[in-house]
Amino acid sequence: MDLLPHEVVKLGMEEVLRLGSIWFCTSCGTCLARCPREVGLKEVMEALKRLCRREDVRPVMAACRSSTRP
Repeated sequence: MDLLPHEVVKLGMEEVLRLGSIWFCTSCGTCLARCPREVGLKEVMEALKRLCRREDVRPVMAACRSSTRP
C-alpha cells in the first residue's frame, strides 16, 4: 500500500478515494490485529470501496497500469 492504515484514517475522504491504497486492501484483518485502538479498518476500506463505486471515483493507480493490457 502507498499509505499506512492509520494514514488512511487521518486523510480527508476525497484524497483517500483518489489514491490507490484502498484497492490493495485484501480484507485480511491483519491491521485490526495490530491496531492498539482496535479500529476496524477492514470495514472502513470496504466502505470506501463501495463509495468509490457508487460515486464512480477513479483512483490514480499508475503502479497498477500495464503497457501489455489492451
